[in-house]
Amino acid sequence: GCKKENPLTSPFPEKLNFPPQAFAGKDFQVTLPVDTATLNGAFTDTPNDIKQHTWKKISGPATYVIQKPESLQTKVHRLAKGIYEFELTVTDKGGLTGKDTVALEVYAPRTEGSNELIFKNLTWIFPWYNSIEVKNIFSYPTPLKVFVQRGFDPAWTEVKYVSNIPSNDLYEYFIETRPDGAGMYTYGSLYIFYYGSNISDNPQVKIQY
Repeated sequence: GCKKENPLTSPFPEKLNFPPQAFAGKDFQVTLPVDTATLNGAFTDTPNDIKQHTWKKISGPATYVIQKPESLQTKVHRLAKGIYEFELTVTDKGGLTGKDTVALEVYAPRTEGSNELIFKNLTWIFPWYNSIEVKNIFSYPTPLKVFVQRGFDPAWTEVKYVSNIPSNDLYEYFIETRPDGAGMYTYGSLYIFYYGSNISDNPQVKIQY
């Protein structure tokens, strides 16, 4: 009898080379003064014979540096205000390619000439209470007035500085000045604590100085 070839060890016939699928990740944003972001790429391929992956900018502001364009995960530096689109191209040994694009919005919270900052589309974090974090607050002058706007309510609510006096306020804020942030918070960030339970939205924060 003729010995059957084990299909698991036999090489893929050429005709079974499928183009790779590239995944550039979900659209996201960073808020100045942060001017660095991380691109996180991925791919699937049959058979798994990827030769190279390359990031390039296809639209957006002129200033940017892709640290490792040939790497699936890379940082992008020197970002300017605006919307960038970065395209990931994955090429296999047979020369077939897959492409995908991610949009990155670099957001400037301060309008030129104004004395207020608006941080939009923030996400809830849970170090202790339901909280919103605004980073790098020491890069702006003090004193501050802090307001929050919720997805389900267009009104801005003023937020008072955290105090030990009992109150019925739903929100309080504090600024982390301890270098280690008690292991929970980030030095230089402003936190708004929310004592309610509805955290289904992406709130906005306005800071006046």
